[in-house]
Amino acid sequence: MTAPVAIATSDDRPAWLAARRGGVSATDVAALGGKSPSRAAMERIAADKRAELKEWSGNRYTRHGNEREPLILDWVARKSAVGGFGSGALVPSHDLFAHPDDSRYLATPDGRSEDWDYGCELVEVKTTLKDFASVPADYLRQVYWQQFVMGAERTLFVWEVHENFVPTTMEPSWRWIPRDQAAIDELRAKADILLDFMAGKFPVPDPVADELITRYLLQKDVVTSATDALKAIEDEVRAWIGDRDSAQVLGTVGDLSFSTYPSKRLDSTQLKKDHPDLWESYAKESTLSRLVISPLKVDDAEEATAA
Repeated sequence: MTAPVAIATSDDRPAWLAARRGGVSATDVAALGGKSPSRAAMERIAADKRAELKEWSGNRYTRHGNEREPLILDWVARKSAVGGFGSGALVPSHDLFAHPDDSRYLATPDGRSEDWDYGCELVEVKTTLKDFASVPADYLRQVYWQQFVMGAERTLFVWEVHENFVPTTMEPSWRWIPRDQAAIDELRAKADILLDFMAGKFPVPDPVADELITRYLLQKDVVTSATDALKAIEDEVRAWIGDRDSAQVLGTVGDLSFSTYPSKRLDSTQLKKDHPDLWESYAKESTLSRLVISPLKVDDAEEATAA
């Protein structure tokens, strides 16, 4: 891979924001989530790039991160200069880079190899209230996307824990994250969907899946309507029963029976809290699945039809 192309610097924020609007950054990829890109997430990202949303000025936590980042990067530079990470020298980076083969793929790493020919390495810095047992998924997506854009082999992920905005350790924690091509391929596919969405294009759905979605949603409307009607009748029945403890009616096409009785249920949440070992001994592991089929909003459907 040829070298990435520097197209703007974060030191010039207006130019940096303008350059980011036409492409997909590591922040955008992280915001898309770990599953298929949701329409809501893509709408928000696209609206932000069109400058339709008020630019977020941050809060105390982001301001703390912005204040600490240069100091942490300086620590990384000094430590890496003497081989402290088993790497070449790592220096702060302020440039927005574009992938050499597609300028819409963008990344602004916190740091990178001083000599890019020596070793393609990046730095990503975070501040946090809680220590990381493992790198959070959204941060991993940022790291992998930067590796893709930059052609990097690995990333030094550095995090500093603070309490009331005071670092809790003398030095930050760190670990190397190697390049994960499978994860990168998944992120690139999601980024391409986002780029099509930003360009007003809608991917052509698989005809079999689209027909199944249509049938499901039509039937769901029928079920929802019937469920609402049943609930309304049940409310009328309960109103008829009133304060009675029991009722029995033999109707012409069915029977009605109503009674009240004491009941107990296992409070598994409290059991787990009070007796975790006992709960664990009886807990059974199983594999669950989650299927969500949602209708488009009216304006979404109109846009899709127009496209």
